[in-house]
Amino acid sequence: MIFYDLEECPWGFAQKDKDGWAVIYENGSDEPFEQPLPLNIDPESVASEIKYLRPSTFTSYPDLDRLDISYTELSDEDHCDYYEFIANNYGDDPYHQVGGYPKPVQNDCMEEECPLVSGGVYCGEPESFTSEKAKQLRDQLNDWKLLLQFDSDDDVKVMWGDCGRLYIWVKESDAKQCNFNNSWMIMQCI
Repeated sequence: MIFYDLEECPWGFAQKDKDGWAVIYENGSDEPFEQPLPLNIDPESVASEIKYLRPSTFTSYPDLDRLDISYTELSDEDHCDYYEFIANNYGDDPYHQVGGYPKPVQNDCMEEECPLVSGGVYCGEPESFTSEKAKQLRDQLNDWKLLLQFDSDDDVKVMWGDCGRLYIWVKESDAKQCNFNNSWMIMQCI
């Protein structure tokens, strides 16, 4: 289960944002079970709409930024064709997904941001990425993987910023142990 603070809407740029979401591992049973709200969540701020998602298999494709292809290497038409190809995977549905490559709104370096911000580096300013602490954290193992991506969705009346998405990241080593306490969330919007 995922909880997200709909009043404060943290972006995930600062370590203090960690209080704005929670990922709770469910036991895997097919039977629904009730989970009490965390004590610090006002019941009035809980989304009133519920949307059940039916899983389906699809192939996720990386953003061109991730592929590190220079804009001079592809024509404008090739760029449009590639992004249209990716969009066809989702059809008209919101871009919700489990795992795979993120469909970024702003940039595709979120798994590089996760160890920095969870390690105490504020990632809301470009100069933070070149700090001494950022350099030290980059030298450590980086096994952050996309766990979930939630798009803005009219069906449940949620809009992340301005037509944005929430990305929940977890260390692969933690996920293998069913430990989601240290997951990290990043919000991106237009």
